[in-house]
Amino acid sequence: MMKISKDFNEKEWKDKLKEAHDFAVHEKDKIKQKIESIIKNVDPVELLSHVSLVSQYIPKDRPKTNQYLRDQPTLHFLVALCLKNGNPDDKPPDNQEIDRIIKLLEKYFIYYSQDLILQSAKKEQALEVDGLILSTRLQKINSQININIYQFQLEHFLGNVFGKFDNYFVKKIGFSISDALNFGQKIVKRYEKLLNKRLGKAREARERANQELKDPIKGSQLRETLKKRNMTEKEFTESYSGFLMFTSTKEMFVFKPDKLCKEEGIKETGKFKKYLKALNCKFGEGNKNFNSPLDENTIIKKPIINIGGDKYFCPIPQDLIFNLPLILENILEEENQKQTRIWQKYQKQKSQYAENSTYEYFSRLFPKHNIFKNLKYTHQDQECEADILIPYANKIFIIELKAGSFTEPAKRGAIKRLKTDLKKLIEDAYQQGRRVMEYIKSTKTAVFKDKSGKKVLEIKFQPNKIDFLLINVTLEPLMSLATGLKRLQSLGLFTENEYPWSVNLFELDLITRHVPSPIIFIHYLEKRLSAQDENIFHSLDELSFLAWYLEKGNFYVPLADDGKTPNLVALSGSWAAIFDDHYLYDKDDPKLKIEPDLLKIIKILEVLHQVGYSNIASALLDFDHKNRELILRNINKFIKKTKKDQKKHNFTVLYKEAFNTGFTFVAQCGRDGLRESLGSYCAMKKYQTKTKRWIGLGRDVLDNEWLVNEFVYLDFPWKSNPKMDELLKPA
Repeated sequence: MMKISKDFNEKEWKDKLKEAHDFAVHEKDKIKQKIESIIKNVDPVELLSHVSLVSQYIPKDRPKTNQYLRDQPTLHFLVALCLKNGNPDDKPPDNQEIDRIIKLLEKYFIYYSQDLILQSAKKEQALEVDGLILSTRLQKINSQININIYQFQLEHFLGNVFGKFDNYFVKKIGFSISDALNFGQKIVKRYEKLLNKRLGKAREARERANQELKDPIKGSQLRETLKKRNMTEKEFTESYSGFLMFTSTKEMFVFKPDKLCKEEGIKETGKFKKYLKALNCKFGEGNKNFNSPLDENTIIKKPIINIGGDKYFCPIPQDLIFNLPLILENILEEENQKQTRIWQKYQKQKSQYAENSTYEYFSRLFPKHNIFKNLKYTHQDQECEADILIPYANKIFIIELKAGSFTEPAKRGAIKRLKTDLKKLIEDAYQQGRRVMEYIKSTKTAVFKDKSGKKVLEIKFQPNKIDFLLINVTLEPLMSLATGLKRLQSLGLFTENEYPWSVNLFELDLITRHVPSPIIFIHYLEKRLSAQDENIFHSLDELSFLAWYLEKGNFYVPLADDGKTPNLVALSGSWAAIFDDHYLYDKDDPKLKIEPDLLKIIKILEVLHQVGYSNIASALLDFDHKNRELILRNINKFIKKTKKDQKKHNFTVLYKEAFNTGFTFVAQCGRDGLRESLGSYCAMKKYQTKTKRWIGLGRDVLDNEWLVNEFVYLDFPWKSNPKMDELLKPA
């Protein structure tokens, strides 16, 4: 916590913040005007091609080169300004103009970020809701460059949602969804091929330059020349290769349909031309009111620019693939405005896709006979529905799905629309889940039926023995708005101070791929919800939380350098990079860091299905890696000891302060009396140490199939017991 000086003057501090904000706005606007003045006098195609290539150019020895161009939607912003200018010049920009544009873009986004952050300083009182508005705006800006779906997921989504309307799209725009994906991939492939060719030539040029420097005669003369020009050898080789890399860059981005079709093996040229027609815009056709990265940007939904006749230009090739859902929904916009049958069917198809996919993802973890979908029930004389229910162990998962969209006004931070959208996408789903939970709690036997009216599930509620876990799955990526639901109370949502786990469908896909068992998923979810309630961990996405859990196994707050507990743990995007490494670069599969013997014990628990086994597993998983290793090492040590001397041995560890938990392990020959002695010993130790929770594991060393054979789990507050006091009296 930051200490505030007694001499702190709040008014003076506010005035300084206002002054800083005014300065940021002034500088931001001034820089934008400078950028636009340069744009008016140069060929926008060559300018955009050069900046696009610079943003993609990452030297091996300097991976952070031009990083700011990739960290912000600088290229999207620059394209929008160029589209806004209706009279492009054909004069190629010189190196000085390009360098100036790039530097101005970097400065613009610095001041633009300051503008967004400091806006609340102009108000008399900064409200908590300002933080939500800022998060929403930053997410809209970042979504232009940070893709929240992998290509295999995107292709599955496109085929199973938009692909169901191929007849409509073929009739309206002349091509199918698979055509659109294929054509976009061909353009990207052409770009990558030309990029690699140019990179190869640049590498060859660098090698030639190095060879010339090594030449006994030429090298000496060359170094003398470089000395006169005050240029290092490294600068010389880079300028030599850079000249080849960045000369006439638009050749890589501009294409003619007939030639591209021939080179890339596209047989249906007419269909490809219809694709270009549907996805293109022209200079002068952009949003005339475009003023900031939050404004509507034509290039997002029209990623190809027609630069005259049969010449086309694609400055951001990857948008042809990853913006396809936005592009296709934009084509459907007329149906939306008229609320036609096609639009209604499209909305229904999205919901169906979300439901089927959620069922599929959870079936990776849970047996299908435990998963029930499209359920109906009667509560308080009303017919109600539940999307998906999963009764498993002593848990009941109540899953509600929302396939609606997060509207553009909400993304820009319009407060009323933000509240309306979040209520529809998250809180309404939560209330539906609560209604299911209340029904189960309020009736002796809760009956659920399928669409035909057939009874498919009965649940008999047992107080203090069944836990409910409410999950809200959204098709729309809500990013930090979903990972920090406690903040939504500032909008008047979740007033009961209870929250579901809200997760994007495509994040759920990855989570169920990388969590190895249903019990571990339960532990992840319970600890994730607990962390959400504490509101200390913060992240832009759920995958960062998952990455943290895969590494740490829990959400214990790490101590700061001064030994104190921080009130904020921010999980940066670097945590989720392990998924990019795997899915984009074919690196190792992200896996849970878990001790092999602990995983064996969890698997045994899942097989035996002992009463309360999920609680036992969660209690074991609560231990951090250091304590797990200590316990498992001693388990194996005492098993060996019993095998050797055939005597009964046990050990006990108490974690009173850290976990309010005790642990006992007993090893003996044969099963006779193992459960009883383990249970009574654990009960005695729990009472003796006044501990809330106790875990007991027992092993019959004559059984070589199982690592452990018996389990005891006691979890209840300590309470004085005269009988126990009498038993524990010293003899």
